[in-house]
Amino acid sequence: MKNITALIAPIIFIFACAQEKEQAAKQTTNHQSSWELKEKTYLATACSQAGFGTIELCSCFAEEFSLGKTSFSELFESSKEPIKFEEAYNRHSKDINKAFEVCFSDENEGDGHEEESSEINEENQNQKTITISKLEFLEYPAVWLNPSNGKIEAVIDSPKPQSDGYMIWIEPQDPEFDFDKDWWSEFGGEYGLKYIGSGKENFNNKSIKEAISQNKQAFEQDLLYQFGRSGRKEGLEKMTAEKSIFYISVPDGECAIMITDYYKVDKETGKRTKKKTKRRNMEFEWMKIEKEEE
Repeated sequence: MKNITALIAPIIFIFACAQEKEQAAKQTTNHQSSWELKEKTYLATACSQAGFGTIELCSCFAEEFSLGKTSFSELFESSKEPIKFEEAYNRHSKDINKAFEVCFSDENEGDGHEEESSEINEENQNQKTITISKLEFLEYPAVWLNPSNGKIEAVIDSPKPQSDGYMIWIEPQDPEFDFDKDWWSEFGGEYGLKYIGSGKENFNNKSIKEAISQNKQAFEQDLLYQFGRSGRKEGLEKMTAEKSIFYISVPDGECAIMITDYYKVDKETGKRTKKKTKRRNMEFEWMKIEKEEE
């Protein structure tokens, strides 16, 4: 990260984090005890939305920072009063800066691909990697996807979407990846999703548009319909190996996704494991399809 960014990032981050938790508080009025136990979720989400890096890097930050309920609440409440916030921030600045150093230093950015990818996405929000894991969950281990902009929203306490535009339910553990039934009853057939190919080499605008123009198959409601209830996990594993590509069309826009990873995770650490477990994470690439100018 650039030096000036490193200087101002911690302060900007905490404000973003406070806003994220405040929004979550409004959505979960009756479930405060639940979101109070999920500081890392909000830390990672706010970090990512503030533009400090991928969800993976921000998850690293959340793990390193490991704010407890008391310290987070102190920062959150004091953020409304600059003087008190500065005092609270100074008390925790050592942990904040250490976490930034561990997760965002050049030494921890591998071959530079992550930094390059982040810079590209800051300039072009038409493509990104989406990871569905416990960091995105709240009341239930599932999320809603808005296919027109690639944003996700945690499922709270209702089987129905909380916001307009979020109509695809994704639940890695079950697994499920399908349109809301009420939405489908209104728009299904005219809109939906369909398989259009596979392979990283084909996940680009030109190849995707060619595949869409040649594919005459009907739209489907369920990405995993062809595998039945008993073979869905194996189906997603197969899609991961093949890098399966799907076209999704909704009234607000069009996109393509490519399934890139589906794996077991440890219940305690949330990390990839080979142990027997029902918990799963899912990852896919999302790309917005721009309409041709007439």
